[in-house]
Amino acid sequence: MTTRTDRPSTPPRTPRPARRRGVRPLVTVAVLALLTLWLVVRFGPTSSEQHSFSMGPGTTRLTVEVGTGSVRLTPTDGAEIQVQRTVRSGWRDPRIEERTDGSHAVVEASCPGFLGGGCEIRYDIAVPAGLDVELAASTGDLDVRGIEARSLRTTVSTGRTTLVDVDAPLEIRASTGHVSASGLRSDRVTADVSTGSVELDFATAPTDVTVSASSGDVTLQLPRAGDPYDVQVGTSSGGERVDVPTDPGSPRAVAVTVSSGDVVVRPR
Repeated sequence: MTTRTDRPSTPPRTPRPARRRGVRPLVTVAVLALLTLWLVVRFGPTSSEQHSFSMGPGTTRLTVEVGTGSVRLTPTDGAEIQVQRTVRSGWRDPRIEERTDGSHAVVEASCPGFLGGGCEIRYDIAVPAGLDVELAASTGDLDVRGIEARSLRTTVSTGRTTLVDVDAPLEIRASTGHVSASGLRSDRVTADVSTGSVELDFATAPTDVTVSASSGDVTLQLPRAGDPYDVQVGTSSGGERVDVPTDPGSPRAVAVTVSSGDVVVRPR
């Protein structure tokens, strides 16, 4: 007698979707496209242009905002604001607006986000004394030298702030960048820095200085002459050193708060 054993049937294989085989070529094409775009932006054509002009007398306020670039401010004996603009651009030109609204002079410039590689804007501006000045840069440096202003406010997202021989009440803000000021003749100074060091050197004694920093060292140099200072220093992680004469009842108030970093207050 012959015994017959039925073998279990093998289930049919499920064919792989054809689209999976096309994933790798698509990824390769995408990478090559991105590389080509980067090369076009990086090594594309560039041009440079310079333009000088003045902004009329009667101006009492100046606002300058740049995206990628720098601003340099110096004094002038004249009554008009003198502006020199230098632009380097690539495939696309930057957006530039320069106008005077009554007594308010406005300068705004920004590089395009798409195909804007190689774009950079620089302003060299000479200002008469007594203006209210506001400067801002997203990515770039601010450099102010020798001016006398009714007020000066600087804001930098990423970049360096440099002030030399400035006579004006100051408000300084920086997200990421170094703040350096020397020869200040400012009665009131406020500085707020997220990441970066702060160095303030005063040629004349201030009456109100407030500095706050999340991460970075703070160094203040104050004149010896005259009354002592009411110095309040606080650090969460860092050292503290105060070498100037102090008096809690002094009208000269200095307050420094740092989350992570050292604080030094020393005589000039």
